[in-house]
Amino acid sequence: QKALAKKSVGGNAIKLHGKTYARGVGTHSPGQISINLAGGATRFTADVGIDDEANGGGSIEFIVYADKKRLYTTGRITGKDPVKQVDVELTGVKQLDLVITDGGDGYGNDHTDLADARIELSDLVAKKIETVRKPETIKPPPPPKMTEWEVLMAEIGRCRGERKHLESETFQSASLIMEADRDSLDVVLRRMAALLDHLKHLTPAPDLSAQQAEWDRLNTQSQAADVKDLDARKALFDQAVKLRRQVVLANPLLNFDKIVFIKKQFYPPAEGDGNHMCDQYFGFMAIHEGGLFVLENPFSDKPTVRDVLADSVCQNGRFKGQKLEKGGFQSPDLSYDGKQIIFCWTEGENTKYKWTERSTYHLFSVNVDGTNLQQLTDGVANDLMPCWMPNGRVAFMSERRGGYGRCHGRPVPSFTLHSMFPDGSDIVCLSPHETNEWNPSIDNDGMIVYTRWDYVDRGFNQAHHPWITTPDGRDARAIQGNFARQQGGRPHQEQSVRAIPGSPKLIATACGHHGQIYGSLILIDPRIEEDDLMSTTKRLTPEIKFYESEGGPQHYGTPWPLSEYVYLAVHDP
Repeated sequence: QKALAKKSVGGNAIKLHGKTYARGVGTHSPGQISINLAGGATRFTADVGIDDEANGGGSIEFIVYADKKRLYTTGRITGKDPVKQVDVELTGVKQLDLVITDGGDGYGNDHTDLADARIELSDLVAKKIETVRKPETIKPPPPPKMTEWEVLMAEIGRCRGERKHLESETFQSASLIMEADRDSLDVVLRRMAALLDHLKHLTPAPDLSAQQAEWDRLNTQSQAADVKDLDARKALFDQAVKLRRQVVLANPLLNFDKIVFIKKQFYPPAEGDGNHMCDQYFGFMAIHEGGLFVLENPFSDKPTVRDVLADSVCQNGRFKGQKLEKGGFQSPDLSYDGKQIIFCWTEGENTKYKWTERSTYHLFSVNVDGTNLQQLTDGVANDLMPCWMPNGRVAFMSERRGGYGRCHGRPVPSFTLHSMFPDGSDIVCLSPHETNEWNPSIDNDGMIVYTRWDYVDRGFNQAHHPWITTPDGRDARAIQGNFARQQGGRPHQEQSVRAIPGSPKLIATACGHHGQIYGSLILIDPRIEEDDLMSTTKRLTPEIKFYESEGGPQHYGTPWPLSEYVYLAVHDP
């Protein structure tokens, strides 16, 4: 993004809380300033904040990377917060990346000059210049590791006043913070009571008499324990958490003993490094620490992980006789008979914004035991997000149609819906849409449900929502979220959409426009009349605000529903 030396983005003197600075850099968020230090720097210092010309509005996060390793973050700061003073040692660092992300206030903040930062570079010396002083080593503090007790206590403090506002938008009221919740123990016991009641009404219902008796004991002791007696209440909390796991795993829907998953790194928080709804799927962004795995006995006390491709050699194509080592993995899907996995993989050659065979994703299939690894597609286009279809074909997203997004300051091809036979033959473009589409799955009527970015006559941030089409690409239409009245208060994106078994409802991840497909979880009911706000959508994780549109974090992703009440998902607290 635009960056100006010694001036704000508006071209004025840099000013933070009334103080004018002669040195610094004004820039937009999101933005990134990369500096080649060649190992000749000793220190980076800066005062960071939102320029006074923003009139106290907006929010940012400022992050320092040294040789791609995250060294420091200010956390989310607003125009009303005090100036953040940054001081980081750089001895031996070759590349310094200064990343400014949007703090979640939407379009007006991340595309205008509301996030002006003063970045002062002191003692950045070339190798040929002798260092005049040896600074003491300053190590940034590690991010705090919060226990669940601490997480819930923070949730109580943050969310108590929002309960009434969220009641109408939340699927299960038990997931809210109640006025009677004094501490984390109260929250866990209350929510577990709701879970026990739900399980008792299943058919067949599991025998939870022992767990109910244990809950009764803990609840009685909780009522007797003074809320100020932290030691006693934390001891009860630890017992309650163990009991909760027993109750959760007693659900008869957890009747399987294997889960397919991939390992994939979370990209750094800059569009140019993959932190964008489109760029995260470019092969040259891949971080080479991935893999395709099966988690066996996942609900036992001793689950094990099996690397599906540990001994797999490709049987055909450009990789015949080779293993798929390193590179990047995306989007596994299990066949209906449970015997094959289809996925995408890239060598991940770092040819940034240059598309080659080695820097794009291609589709592969393999038996669940690792045999018969087959390459299905190849070329200079990214082939992504495969999905088995009941008609015997595979739906997937691909850049093969051609075309580019309209509002990027970099090349961003459009990937849209295609299909093919499972051996990679007969590739057909199902969608003529001009902009990107994501993550196809099959709904309970046999239709393809997917996410489409359609911003004709809409704000670009406001329309990335579920669409459906027939298996051969006819009658494509939006089913929800077609025309938002405003950018805040509802998800910018609804991704990883999946039909819920035995229900007309769908589950999805509420994401942001400038970010990866992580956020909070939501439930969608397309039968409800659309009000262009939240009428069709309920929050499953109301403690997590919507990423970007409400400034929330990216905690959840790729939900897989077993019913309206039970889901698998990835989660990073």
